[in-house]
Amino acid sequence: MKTILTLALSFLTTLAWSQTPQDARGGGWLHGGAVGEYFANADLAGAPGFIRRDVRVDFDWGTLLAPGGSHTPKLAAVGADGFSVRWTGQVQARFAESYTFKVVCDDGARLLIKAAGDNVWTPLIDQWNTPGTHTAAFTLAAAATYDLRLEYREVTGAAACKLRWSSPSTPEEVVDSATLAALNLYSYGTQLWANAMDDARDQWGQPDTATLPAVARDADGWPLADAANIVWEGEDAAERRGVHLLQFRGRAAVRMTGTNVQFSTGATNHGQTLPFEAGYDALTNTTTALVDVVDGRDIVFLTFTNTRRLPADVVPTGVSEVKFMRPISPDSATPSEVGSIAHPPLRDAVQRFAALRWILNFDTEQTWSQRVRPGYSTRRYRGIVPHWEHMVMLSNETGRDLYLCLPVRADDDYITRLAQLIRYGSDGVNPYASEQAAPVYPPLNPNLRVYVERENEVWNGAFTNFNNNGADVTAAATANSADWQAVNYDGAFTANPANGRIRWHALRTVRASQFFRSVFGDAAMGARVRPLYEYQYNNLNGTAQNGLTFLDVWFNNADGIAHVPDPHPVSYHVWGGGAAVYYSSGNSQGVQSGAVFANAGFETPALAAGTSQEQPAGAAWTFTGTAGIYSAGATSAVLGTPPNPPQGTQAAYIAGTGE
Repeated sequence: MKTILTLALSFLTTLAWSQTPQDARGGGWLHGGAVGEYFANADLAGAPGFIRRDVRVDFDWGTLLAPGGSHTPKLAAVGADGFSVRWTGQVQARFAESYTFKVVCDDGARLLIKAAGDNVWTPLIDQWNTPGTHTAAFTLAAAATYDLRLEYREVTGAAACKLRWSSPSTPEEVVDSATLAALNLYSYGTQLWANAMDDARDQWGQPDTATLPAVARDADGWPLADAANIVWEGEDAAERRGVHLLQFRGRAAVRMTGTNVQFSTGATNHGQTLPFEAGYDALTNTTTALVDVVDGRDIVFLTFTNTRRLPADVVPTGVSEVKFMRPISPDSATPSEVGSIAHPPLRDAVQRFAALRWILNFDTEQTWSQRVRPGYSTRRYRGIVPHWEHMVMLSNETGRDLYLCLPVRADDDYITRLAQLIRYGSDGVNPYASEQAAPVYPPLNPNLRVYVERENEVWNGAFTNFNNNGADVTAAATANSADWQAVNYDGAFTANPANGRIRWHALRTVRASQFFRSVFGDAAMGARVRPLYEYQYNNLNGTAQNGLTFLDVWFNNADGIAHVPDPHPVSYHVWGGGAAVYYSSGNSQGVQSGAVFANAGFETPALAAGTSQEQPAGAAWTFTGTAGIYSAGATSAVLGTPPNPPQGTQAAYIAGTGE
């Protein structure tokens, strides 16, 4: 397999062998996208219903989808018809050229531009009542900053709004974020959610202490007797101060230990304890109270006693559906609304990143029935397993792409259902198989991409992911399955089990890609669905070369043998990938530096069209072995027929042992 490298801003890892054109080739949005003000009317009237920074404006809502994509009340209140949006942001062009802006809209749109700092907007497109495709040209200066404003209205029927551009050096593309970096959310598990109970322990213990023996629970994790839960621990006390809203199904006396709080219902302050039946609504069997956390502590217990889950209960039977809505910011007197998903400070903090990555480690899920459903009592990992619907809504609410890791043992049905959930949403148990007018849990917003990685640390023997991957290929060998026969087509597993495990990881990555393709369709692959093959450092232990070479041989018949009837190159199945890299907290805000790479487009030395040069001199890069640069249209025994350079006229290549 030939590996073609091009230098670009990559997200997380160098997307070394993807033949899909790179994003943001002509420049793009600064600051992580454009701020969208969404109005619950078609005329941008009054105050916006909600505000969200969208990583790109590339929406096709069809006739059924609403723009919010979340249970958060303000987002859910804007319906599928009769809404409008004003996006405002800054763009920067890579080339000093005339750019053609294209707006595709249904039902109407306006586009305006001005140089940053100017006071006067230049109208480019004004088609407020005309659906269709509209274009306008404007000359941009390279690396200059421009303010861009796009206004859109949807009256009824189909809804769509897409912003694209092109220039002599830029093939038509969506105006994308110029910074395509992802953020690992694994370390922020206790700061993600507006409902503090989503961060609570997956264990209910004895009242006041939350100690063992654990209290019996129902299928969704709620206690069936008087009990206590550690709602948070090891937290910055200052960040936990402010007015929370407590709501739960049933009746109980409630107290919090480890902190100074004031419970209140209406105008009544109850002090440190919420009395039994205070704030209780018999019509809904729901208790509601405000809880002012005056003196936050790093560990806090929430205790429910004298519990009555159902109205007719006369002995302690526990409570359910507990919500403890956090203040919209530390020390705020305003709690998040019930049903809110993202904690506002976290939602705002991730805006510089293009994608939110969910790492899985030590997961155990194999079948769909084993997954944690969205109605479960906590969003924290139960045995390190995912909660897909809330991941989707968090991406929708923050306007960030979804980057997920699949459970390493997930079977074919599991992966197919997950792809359906992301595309169509779910009813809380199973995914839908088509678009729904009112999905219980919404799908991923249509402007967002999904990056699909098969687990994390599959190559690392310190993780059960590694052992589970090995156990599965061994089980496949015992069953003599078709996939086993593929990875062992030349006896490689028998000769070298370690290489067999790498092949199995590569093969299951392709299988996941195939299942997502079956749900999203061919056109979405690479454009919206981006399968990734990740490996260890600089091909450590052959985790890159062994897996990728196998994929090229087996799925592309690269050895001249017809292993599959419909061969495709690796890039057909896998959009990109790269080696594990650890970044320190020194750049915890995700702010780009001003570093400039010499000869970043590999344009020096200049080559004649259709030629290549191995180990070129004077390139500002060091090339060794079978590595060099080529121009568009080049072919050779080393290169074969590589893809055209994704930007400019030249690109670098690495083949075989080159560096």
